[in-house]
Amino acid sequence: LVPFTAAAKPLLVGLGALAVDLMIALPVTGILRGRIGQRTWRAIHWGAYAMWPAAFIHAIGMGSDTSTLWGRALGIAAVAVIGGSVAWRLLLPPDSAPAPLATR
Repeated sequence: LVPFTAAAKPLLVGLGALAVDLMIALPVTGILRGRIGQRTWRAIHWGAYAMWPAAFIHAIGMGSDTSTLWGRALGIAAVAVIGGSVAWRLLLPPDSAPAPLATR
């Protein structure tokens, strides 16, 4: 769970650990949103955009199935979904973003 401390391939293993840490932080901070504040919540959730490429690079570098047809198809599908999601977020008109939740 501590990124970049592995003995073998520390960069690739570290990217995977970082992605897992972010994946755990997202729902936890979602639950605690009213207690941690909007600014902290938003900063952590922007980290989700870093989680996807970190997990993808980890999978390409460490994955044992990346040379199989289904592994490549899954990788291409992941890039398409990630790219589409980022494009949708960037092209979304600013006034159509959901309003922030009220803090208690």
